[in-house]
Amino acid sequence: MKKKDKLLKLLLIMVFLGLGIWYVAIFGGANIIKFYVASGIGDCGKIPILCMLPIEKITVQANKECIAEFLPYSFSKIQVYLPKGFNVTCELTKKAYYKRKAYKQRNSYAYLLYEEPGFFLELFPQLKKAGVKNNYEFIERVMCANYNGIKNINDAFFVIMKSIFIPDLGDQRKVRMMRIAIGNKRGFLSYNIDKDATYFESSLIDDRDQFFKICVKDRSAKIGQEQIFAIISTLDKP
Repeated sequence: MKKKDKLLKLLLIMVFLGLGIWYVAIFGGANIIKFYVASGIGDCGKIPILCMLPIEKITVQANKECIAEFLPYSFSKIQVYLPKGFNVTCELTKKAYYKRKAYKQRNSYAYLLYEEPGFFLELFPQLKKAGVKNNYEFIERVMCANYNGIKNINDAFFVIMKSIFIPDLGDQRKVRMMRIAIGNKRGFLSYNIDKDATYFESSLIDDRDQFFKICVKDRSAKIGQEQIFAIISTLDKP
């Protein structure tokens, strides 16, 4: 079975939501579409990050001293450096971008994902009609989606995708979202440094439109902002 078909089957909920949104878009307005989305995945009260936007833009500089203490993890299409003590997984886009089982395990873990240029436009061809031209524009629309700003079907689609793309980050009310630039890559970072654990996820797209993603939960809570920046700066092809 093709990768595209696998992902579409595992995102079946989006099909039902999409059909419902299409129906209410014809027979109702923005408020009805928002109500339908809230009924399906929740609103900003249930998922606060659906109303959060990247409010900072920074250029990340790699801390070579931090990286020197990390261990390398390399897969066929993606690599990263991480502190000791992590379970690292890399898979195709077939389990909604992260395994729910991983969030139940006691160990710290990192989930890696790589996709080819133009992957999301091949997955959702209708996005071209919404003005999306490449992987970066898709990710930008997802990360900047806002439940309170839903006015049409396209807005609802990206809010739904945002709920899928951003995994468990602990108490979402404490999450910071920002735009980042690292060498030939640009993208987004969402993180939460809590007393019990550090959570972060980053989606980066390089100048060839290649997509790199990492989701991390550090149960030791030893990773701080500087370490986060160092880790994502090593995200690349082997």
